Amino acid sequence: MMGEGFLFIPLTTEKPKSTVTISNTDVQTDMESLQFSMECNGISSFSVILSNTDGKYVNSFAPGQTVTIKLDYADGSDTKLIGKVDDPGNYFLGSTGWSVQITGRDFPEMEDDVLNADFDNTNGNTAFNSVITSF
Repeated sequence: MMGEGFLFIPLTTEKPKSTVTISNTDVQTDMESLQFSMECNGISSFSVILSNTDGKYVNSFAPGQTVTIKLDYADGSDTKLIGKVDDPGNYFLGSTGWSVQITGRDFPEMEDDVLNADFDNTNGNTAFNSVITSF
């Protein structure tokens, strides 16, 4: 007869290491918060909150600038998301001083445009190819 028991598996105590750059500017040392979602069937998004002590980041970022988010448990070199800035600055006063929130998505130019096209007696491949080449 076998006895029943439990196998305790310790929780990981390591924190992931990250690297965040905005237009090749490393903002890691000033990063207070990082949130991002990776979508398979949609547009991925991110939000980075940076310490903005002494106005360091005032007018530093613009819509369309490239944001690279890297994250792993080794050295923070595994690219997870490459996106573009949508909103370059929501400034606010928090408990630790002035901060700036930068938000964006991986393909914002595809999200906000509305496309209308009509096709009569056309198969799906022809209609799709027509949309891709025309717009």
